[in-house]
Amino acid sequence: MTETSENSITYSFGDFQLNCATRELTQGGVPQSVQRRVLDLLVYLIENRARTVSKVELQDAVWPGTVVTEAALSRAVMKARKTLDDQASEPQFIKTVHGQGYRFVGEVKEGKANQDRASADPEFVPRRRQALLRVATTYGAGAWLLNQAAAMVWEAFEWDRWPQQALLAASVVGFPLILALAWFYEFTPQGMVPRARRRPDAAVSTQPGYRWQVWTIAALALSLVLSLYWNLRTITPEASIHSAQVGAPEERAIAVLPVANLSGDDSLSWVGLGMMSLLGTQLRDADLTVVSASAIMREVGENSTISAEQQDYLRRTQGAQIFVSTQLARQGEAYVASGAYTHSDTVTIALPEFSADTPAAAVRRLGDFLVGTFGNQAPGHAEVVATGDAFVDQAFARGMHQTLQGNLETAQNLLEVAANAAPDAFWPNYELSVVLRFRGELATAKQRNLQLLEQAKLNQAPVQIAVLSNELGVIADLNGELKDSEQHYLTGLEAANEAGIHRRKAILLINYAILQRALGDSLKARELLGQALIAYQEAGIELIPGDFYITLGNAAADAGDHRGAFEQYNKALQNYREAKSQKGEAMALSNMSWASQRLGDMDGAFGYLEQSAAMRAEIGDTPGVVRSKNRRADLLYSVGRLSEVKQIAEEIAAHEYAQQEPQLLSTALTYQAYVAEVRKDYPAALSLFEQALKIDIESSHLYGHVRSLLGLARVHVKTGEITNSENALADLEPVANDSNLTDLVLQMEQVRANLALVKEDHQQAETILLQAAESARESDNQNRLARIATDLAQLYWDQAKDEEAMSWTSVAMQALPSDGRVQLAAARMARFHGQTDRALDLAQQARTKLGEHVAAEVSAFVDTLDN
Repeated sequence: MTETSENSITYSFGDFQLNCATRELTQGGVPQSVQRRVLDLLVYLIENRARTVSKVELQDAVWPGTVVTEAALSRAVMKARKTLDDQASEPQFIKTVHGQGYRFVGEVKEGKANQDRASADPEFVPRRRQALLRVATTYGAGAWLLNQAAAMVWEAFEWDRWPQQALLAASVVGFPLILALAWFYEFTPQGMVPRARRRPDAAVSTQPGYRWQVWTIAALALSLVLSLYWNLRTITPEASIHSAQVGAPEERAIAVLPVANLSGDDSLSWVGLGMMSLLGTQLRDADLTVVSASAIMREVGENSTISAEQQDYLRRTQGAQIFVSTQLARQGEAYVASGAYTHSDTVTIALPEFSADTPAAAVRRLGDFLVGTFGNQAPGHAEVVATGDAFVDQAFARGMHQTLQGNLETAQNLLEVAANAAPDAFWPNYELSVVLRFRGELATAKQRNLQLLEQAKLNQAPVQIAVLSNELGVIADLNGELKDSEQHYLTGLEAANEAGIHRRKAILLINYAILQRALGDSLKARELLGQALIAYQEAGIELIPGDFYITLGNAAADAGDHRGAFEQYNKALQNYREAKSQKGEAMALSNMSWASQRLGDMDGAFGYLEQSAAMRAEIGDTPGVVRSKNRRADLLYSVGRLSEVKQIAEEIAAHEYAQQEPQLLSTALTYQAYVAEVRKDYPAALSLFEQALKIDIESSHLYGHVRSLLGLARVHVKTGEITNSENALADLEPVANDSNLTDLVLQMEQVRANLALVKEDHQQAETILLQAAESARESDNQNRLARIATDLAQLYWDQAKDEEAMSWTSVAMQALPSDGRVQLAAARMARFHGQTDRALDLAQQARTKLGEHVAAEVSAFVDTLDN
């Protein structure tokens, strides 16, 4: 909220007083602690108390220029109510207008805030102007002299100029900041205090003659701006690529293309991808930013040439600005490596020829030259030093060729040769650990990475530390060691910040956000994703990877915002398609299927899933195929095709991959339990839920943990075991509330309401469901609101409260009209109004959508219509 003259008023309501000038809220004269966004929301609602303010308008007013979910707005409203000791069910101040927004309904009295210092002190304005000019003159003169001295020192010693340029930029940026500080604050013996709050000092006199100061300030400011322009213009992209900043991380990422094999020797087919990987590791060892070999291969395959369109794509997705093309030829007994590189401004510069008696040695010499060229040395003056072991280089290159081709067993054998021959070499050992992880040998991969990490820390190599920490974090996550995973990601982020590698930082942040979801902290996950977006922007990447949007969609789903989740998954789909990532595309389609199901679009849910499953089978993605089966079991369960659900769940549980993936195994057991529960085989259901719970606890799978406890509590309620139900809910409540998984918390409330009905405490059940419905509205969880509303409608029908039952049925229909259970509730309402044909049609629709779930219930309902 911007500060204006209209804000210098007070609002009084109840025993609260809100001073807009000082932005203070007091209750009975006692100041209250209020977050800035919450205060902004409260002021805006009060200023517009004559009308209902929509959610969209509130979001724009409280978070201007920022995209936030409605969950953030709901939390702000809840915090405002908590501060005012207000209740959503019986509002004194903030009322929820369902389907529209919010309105301030308290009686408000306006008054003038006593903060107009200028009218209270006639010397206030001239004294403020005099102080402002004095500070501006001092700062301008000091900054000008400091920067002139820095320029002479840097020029005399021929140091890298970026520190001097940074000092100059900071001086220019600091000028308006110091002026603002001088305008609003002054220094006193008691410290720095706001001018508007300091008592007038009669001993201070003003000096109206200040014209000379104005001219002095203008001249100094102009000189600083001109100096900034003069210094920065020499490092624009049009300047030489060989400037000292050519190797600046992430600003000039280097794309090394596959090496062209011009030797005529077909046995050297591995040169293309293998030598590309070798060159990339040489540049990374020099702390230069290199586009990953897999990203290059996805775009150009094994081609050693690249089109302008492909260059632009790699620039947008990888931040690439330098493109290196090389070739390997044969001259007699020697191998010759040569090539050229192209800057994004299309300037192409040829590279010298380097010869050696092996392909690896020749390419290594060329790589050394590239390191010198893109590092701190001048073009053409890079010292070429024979480094590396040709045998190790060749084994590594051949191993990377097999890795990129997807031949992991062969890749492992070749990389082991390279790693064993050079145990202290980082990249052969690291790439071997990655292949081991891909092949499921997590313990071995973890041990290798820990040894490498220890050595990287001793060598103070932040790039290696960041890369290893990310790999270890992924492995720990797969092992269910979530706290260890978190520590690895934090270590990696610290190293990435130190090295200034923004793209690696973004990847770490996304993985860390995924972990936070698993730990149940969706708010933290969204915060990390916001930081990842900034890191991608700092890396010069315009087309954000689909993984970012997948994780953002998952965070929205945790809050029950299924429409928002679907939109984020759709963005991920488009990005994966543009990036030519079929595996990512299949994952996005699977997630879109899940969101469509939650939104009641079952045709869309099955359609997206079929596309995803077919794509995963086509590319041979075994884990993805198993996950598609898991997704299909969920869909089939929702439409009541229980026999098929049971068959698929048993297939998943017996699959070799599921045996290694605790979350998949737990989910398969849970679906078997669901089927047993619907078929009223409660002993089997309890046994299966307990098995799933054990796996969830051991693997620290928080979502599954809550889901399994919910199943146990629900079955105990259905069997009328009150003590066991209460014990299960007691175990569930702290886990569910700490999880921040809104939808699962609301499901828990529904189970609590059902337990109250079993105990014949209809009043408590009604209270629980009404509060849950309000929470579902606050979080905009339409799916859960529809389910809770149908429970309320059933409760009121059973109590012969027809008007209330019809009202809540209407709420359910408005929230999710295509849901089968909602349609069954609507059928009851139609029967009540004598609309027999409509009641029968709705009941049949419900049977079609929910199958075995409601078969008996629909049959009984149809019988009442016939009678």
